[in-house]
Amino acid sequence: MIGGTGPQLAPAQERTIRAILNAHWESWMCEETPQPCESNVYDAASPSTPTSLAVVMPRNIENDPAYIEHDISFHMTRTARTAGFETTFFAADAITYSGSEGYHDEFTKLVSFLEASKPNIVAIDGNYRPNNPATIFTFKRALSPDDMAKLRLQFGFQLIVVIPDCHDLAPDYLSDWGPVADLVVTFHKDSESYRSFPTKEKVLVCPSIPFAAELFTPREKKDIGLSYIGSDTRERSTFMAAAEAAGLDTLIRMHDRRRETAPDTEEFASLLARSNLSFNNGWQSEGSAIITGRVAETILAGGVLVQEIGSALDDYLVPFVHYVPVSNTHQLVAYSRFLLAHDEHRTRIADEGRKFWLEHYRSERFWAKALAILCSERPAHIDQSKE
Repeated sequence: MIGGTGPQLAPAQERTIRAILNAHWESWMCEETPQPCESNVYDAASPSTPTSLAVVMPRNIENDPAYIEHDISFHMTRTARTAGFETTFFAADAITYSGSEGYHDEFTKLVSFLEASKPNIVAIDGNYRPNNPATIFTFKRALSPDDMAKLRLQFGFQLIVVIPDCHDLAPDYLSDWGPVADLVVTFHKDSESYRSFPTKEKVLVCPSIPFAAELFTPREKKDIGLSYIGSDTRERSTFMAAAEAAGLDTLIRMHDRRRETAPDTEEFASLLARSNLSFNNGWQSEGSAIITGRVAETILAGGVLVQEIGSALDDYLVPFVHYVPVSNTHQLVAYSRFLLAHDEHRTRIADEGRKFWLEHYRSERFWAKALAILCSERPAHIDQSKE
């Protein structure tokens, strides 16, 4: 519909993009466009009182201090405190994912931590399948579902397991961790593992982890046109190279998540807050795409999300109202060029997207929903712990 792009938009392209954006906006404002089908994902039957929570997750990506902070543990810990939980943190780098040869000592430290903190809820990262050899003193070992089941029984806590990669190209982590969890948090319904999981009532499928919104405070004056900060995967460099070649004001910072190449959490949030537009995609394979954390981060930072189509994002947001979908590099260039030249359209999308996200998906609502699910699971859990 838009066609190829040259050094500037043709008048017909300008009119077409303006018409598309205005038509979707007017339809949304007069309530012809329905609410996204999952906009009520965090609706809870009744408010619950926050309790004590222990986040037992890695501190760093790859369990290695040479890498940046593990964003899930960072934001889970911070938002739980904001939501009123009495929150503690155990750095589980040595006993998760590939584990370590020092598993026995680290596991003992975890037991001592749980004895001292006495959490009612424990949250872990279950995005791995542990390989546990028989001799735990010699080989690398990591926390397993059986380990967590025993700890859960010993200390009587409820278990939250976060599984970001619940899709068909990843191992079936849900089948591994789901049976021992009281609540599984994931972001994808379109997977065989989810469809075949027997107790979906304890799976919360949501748009993202709870993000600390205060880190992503929008800036009134933004000095970056179109940005992408992240890993060089999913053909992202192809999209951003096209934008740069077209003469758009771009910030491209590809990295491997090592501290020497990647921004830390606060710098990353600052770069997004300085960006008028941010590109993202979640392409996995033909017919498969995921919703990544950059969706929430961009919107909370007050920028316009320019998102490659394919994921289930429209279950949570309205295209051309809360974000701008694109299907190829020509559309990325065309929409970016239009939005950077027209403040009123860009600001309208950014403001409406952030308002809608905070209304429906802010971190406090995530934790309220999590508590509601855990409360519904509590009686069976308590009975089991007494046996």
